[in-house]
Formats: sequence, C-alpha cells, structure tokens
Amino acid sequence: LASGLTLNTNIAGVDVGGYFRFTGDGLDRVRFTASGAFGPFSVKSGAYFNPLAVEAKDRWMGGYFNTSMDFAGLAVGVDVYHWSQTYEDCFFNKKCWPYQRWLGGDNPCQTYDYGMAYVFSTKIDPLAVKLILADCCEGIFFYKSIITLKDLGLCCGISLDAELSFKKSGFEYLKLSGLEIPLCCGVSIEMGVTFTVDGKKVDSKLKFAGIGDACFTVYG
Repeated sequence: LASGLTLNTNIAGVDVGGYFRFTGDGLDRVRFTASGAFGPFSVKSGAYFNPLAVEAKDRWMGGYFNTSMDFAGLAVGVDVYHWSQTYEDCFFNKKCWPYQRWLGGDNPCQTYDYGMAYVFSTKIDPLAVKLILADCCEGIFFYKSIITLKDLGLCCGISLDAELSFKKSGFEYLKLSGLEIPLCCGVSIEMGVTFTVDGKKVDSKLKFAGIGDACFTVYG
C-alpha cells in the first residue's frame, strides 16, 4: 500500500514541483522537478531520491537536465542524464518507479556504479542528427549517433522516413518506414524494413479506408 503527495508552484515564471511517496516503511521515493523558459531556451530538470536506502550512496537514484532552443526553423538541444546502476531498471526498462525509458531504453553502461549520458541534437526539417556520449565512471566516450530523415519524397505522392544508427563499433541499424503505396478501392499497403548486423525485419500493414488495419511482420 502506497500513497503520494504532489506539490506544485510557480516561482518567477519557473514551474517547480515535488512528489513524495509513502509506504508502510515510510517515505521511500522523492522527486523534484523544475521547468521554464529563459529567453530563447526551454529548460527542464528533475531529480529522484530513495530516502529509505540503507547505504547513503543508494539514496541518489538519478536526475536529468534538458534544454532546447528553436531559431528560424533550426532546433538545437542538449540533454544530460545521471543515474545509479542500482536503479537502472527504473530509468531504462520502466520496471520500477519512476518508470522511465531514457535514451529510448538503451543503457550505454554495462558494469559501473553511476552512469552519465550527454545527448546533443539538432534538427532542421527534414533532417535530424543526435549524438550520444556516455561516461560509465571511466571517462567520456562516443556511444551512438542517430541520423533521421522525415518524409523523403519519392514519386507519385509516395514518401518514406529513414533512420540510421551507428555506434563506436560500427553500423547498428537502418530503418526505413512510412512507405504507403495505394492499391485500389481505398486499400493501401504501408511497409517498413529494418536492417541490422544480424539480418532484417519487414513490417507490412494493409490499410482499409474507413475500416481498419491488418498487420504482419516478416523476419529474415
């Protein structure tokens, strides 16, 4: 049995919040958040704690800082994440409070005490680039880069999305999606394919106007 107390206020244009969860053992989860706009920048931050942890080092769960700026169609962002290995399932696998999936659930650290990730992103339609650096208590290293193109026009009103990801070790995946081909009578087929170092996966979906969809996936 658990109960929670949420407090929110605004201080000088900054939204500040706190969440406190109580169980039969006492106060076991605390979250503090803040967000606001500072000139052209939007900023969000948060921190999570476990006051009941026996070891002092385990009371810190994790925290984040996100900032972004849009200017004349160009979006730029910098995100920083910090977490304890003790709570990695809470921040990457959504298996415990606060049920997050940072970095899309992709944890860059394997054996460590505390992990950090630095995400630099930029976007100007239709191109978006994301660079992820990580530090697993042994120094900062390049982890991954993701390049995305949206709504690439082919012909006859057909377009697709493309996403390329590679790590320090090399190619990770290429995902092509959103390719919708009209057939007839309000029926179309939407296709996508993902290439990895181990093979490929093809997703197909029949779309019936005004009725619904039917999906199937082929692995190869």
